[in-house]
Amino acid sequence: FENASSLTSVGERAFSGDNLAQFTNEGSIDGVLDLSNVTKMGEYAFYYCSRLTSVTLGGNITAVEGGVETAKKIPQYAFAATGLTGITIPEGTEHIGDNAFADCSLNEMSELVLPEGLQTVGSYAFYQNLASPNTTLQSLTIPSTVKTIGDYAFYNYQELATVTINASAKNGFTKPGASAFGDAAHNAYSTIGDITDAVGEVY
Repeated sequence: FENASSLTSVGERAFSGDNLAQFTNEGSIDGVLDLSNVTKMGEYAFYYCSRLTSVTLGGNITAVEGGVETAKKIPQYAFAATGLTGITIPEGTEHIGDNAFADCSLNEMSELVLPEGLQTVGSYAFYQNLASPNTTLQSLTIPSTVKTIGDYAFYNYQELATVTINASAKNGFTKPGASAFGDAAHNAYSTIGDITDAVGEVY
């Protein structure tokens, strides 16, 4: 792309594998991509675009997953296994799909603050492979509007020292999924045991 900012729609698996870039390291999508005007995006849209290092997203994406459309969602596997070194989830986003940013190094981030209005973080959304842990992210903030955090959503961020969850059961927040913040203390969190939320409720 010379200028991707004019794109408004990216289909399912549109650039998945990017010309087998995972094998050749010669993908055509290289460096920075401005997707701020994209309002519809399919699942696996940029999956395995290994040389894509930065992306700008708008907050009004309709995800297309198996032909089903969901408003204000980053679709599943949309950027999984890309070369992203960081990500800002835009305001207006309500859902982050399963594996949306899985196996992206995100190794230039020390802090991730998810925006108010976000409701769901899918399973494995920011998952890091056991062989390639993230060692830079130290702080994570979950907004008050989040209701669910899926299994292994933030797995294997080995230097993650602070997780602030501003959501509460009173607002519909449910217990984080299994190992949502693992692999640590052991394993944060499992599906057993109690959690105290932002307003002191135990569940």
